[in-house]
Amino acid sequence: MKLEGIEDLFLERNLTVVAQAIASIEKKRLKNEDILKTKWPRFNATIGGGLEFETNLVIGARPRTGKSALMIQLMNDICEVNNTENLALICYTWEMTAVQQAMRTISSKLKLSVKELKSNEQALGEYYLNLLRTEMAENANYPIYYAGGCTSKEIVTNTAWIKKMNPSVRLINFFDHSRLVRKTNEKSEEERLTGFYMACNEVKKMDCINIILTQLNKKLDDDCLHSKKGYRAPVEGDVFGADAAFQFADNMILLHRPELYNCDLWDFGDRKIPTENKMWGEAVKVRDGSQGVMTFDINLAHNIITQKDFF
Repeated sequence: MKLEGIEDLFLERNLTVVAQAIASIEKKRLKNEDILKTKWPRFNATIGGGLEFETNLVIGARPRTGKSALMIQLMNDICEVNNTENLALICYTWEMTAVQQAMRTISSKLKLSVKELKSNEQALGEYYLNLLRTEMAENANYPIYYAGGCTSKEIVTNTAWIKKMNPSVRLINFFDHSRLVRKTNEKSEEERLTGFYMACNEVKKMDCINIILTQLNKKLDDDCLHSKKGYRAPVEGDVFGADAAFQFADNMILLHRPELYNCDLWDFGDRKIPTENKMWGEAVKVRDGSQGVMTFDINLAHNIITQKDFF
């Protein structure tokens, strides 16, 4: 039986949904899927082949772990690896300014620290100035746009407006980070975070990818530094607003660095792994894949993160 008048109720018929699912499967078979790649093969594989439209990726970490550096590298990877003709990256910079983020990109390109770039005592020589102009010439034209502070409701209205004015453009939104979304009349941080994740879930349905940075709560520090059990990897319960974050995330990756907790060797199964300049990513939720662990070499002084194929 076919119901009449369902359009007014915003109901979607199963016939339509099944057709969409088959079309998605066919795209993947023909390697024409709506997925954006990064330069990290294991990262791509873990989250189902890459960054897929109409998904929320939540990346959590404690301060000083490297989540902002990872986000900046993701932004540049998307532009360098994929066809950006119909893409636009909107970065909601609530923790760092846009200029600070650009400085970190320059740092990774020149392999100089931000401190060295801004030093008054030793100005950059002609070699580095020429290298700067060359390396950043293409980067400056990437379709990246920066947005300031806003409320959850404004995220939805801003996205809807951009899509209305640019119907062929597909958006990748970056939020750094979730706890800094502006307050309205929410009575608690939990209520504000729930509203934010609900807004992201609405926005992703506008043919968007949302990459959401979030902090892990301080209990992780207390457990790792003061517990008799010693160091532990983060779990979904360590995320601020964990219930909403986990519910609305399609993929959730929690970053951690054992060396920040005086853990020189990390017990990983039957192996002890040196932790110096290493970062791990725990994929605690993968909607269309399986949980796993990623290993990164990090050079945060130069804002460079590379992925390893081993644990």
